[in-house]
Amino acid sequence: MYRDLKRHEEAIAAYQRAIELDPNYALPHHGLGAAYHDLKQYEEAIAAYQRAIELDPNFVYAHNGLGNAYRDLKRYEEAIAAFQRAIDLDPNYVYAHSNLAILQFEQGDIAGSSATFQKLAELDPSDGNLPNNLGFLCLISDRLDEASAYLLKARELKPDYYMPVFNLAAVRALQSDLEQARSLLAESLQLCPNSGDQEKLHWSILSILLGNVEAGFEQLTQTLASLPNPNEMCVIRGGVLEASQAIARSPLQTPDLHRAIALLQSHLTP
Repeated sequence: MYRDLKRHEEAIAAYQRAIELDPNYALPHHGLGAAYHDLKQYEEAIAAYQRAIELDPNFVYAHNGLGNAYRDLKRYEEAIAAFQRAIDLDPNYVYAHSNLAILQFEQGDIAGSSATFQKLAELDPSDGNLPNNLGFLCLISDRLDEASAYLLKARELKPDYYMPVFNLAAVRALQSDLEQARSLLAESLQLCPNSGDQEKLHWSILSILLGNVEAGFEQLTQTLASLPNPNEMCVIRGGVLEASQAIARSPLQTPDLHRAIALLQSHLTP
């Protein structure tokens, strides 16, 4: 309850009191780890998750939480091992699959990320985000026919979602079907809500590609300047940057697109 209300210090006190009452009960140790994680006290979170796992080695949520804490400390090999352990314990646990797939992508393991997202798609065939993710990974690997099939499936499942339309436009551009690519870009722009940071970046790139260059760069510059964490997955990387780079390799590329890509890259830190 306290965590849901973001009253983190009170949550920590409540979990510590529960542990005092029963030190061998794994659940409050897991809750304590999550509360510490909320406060970005990652070392304390790791210690609490590890204690929960000592008490209950099959505690799937604790392994997943441990992976999240390791990831935030950039201890990536340990994070991958923790997510994989959660999956081994519960092959149907979607959050561990999702966390693993994203981290694999961040670490450049495109094949591993594709395999993990494929498993997620098997677990939840109705989730339109998953074929979009698979299509995106095929796009950046130049597997254009596979990308097209996945992205068409994503459109079928989520017809109002702008991102698979944008990714499909990149596929068509690389296939030199420029008329279809431009039509899809215009459709994606119409669907893009232009609200969150990710949407604003896509709106900017779409506007630049469709000739509304001044407005596109104005919003691109403003949005990038306001990002608290540009490296967060799916804000710049994991979406707009790579799809834009794909279009930049096609006959649809323009000097303005290359300038926009350079601006996106300049906001990523090592």
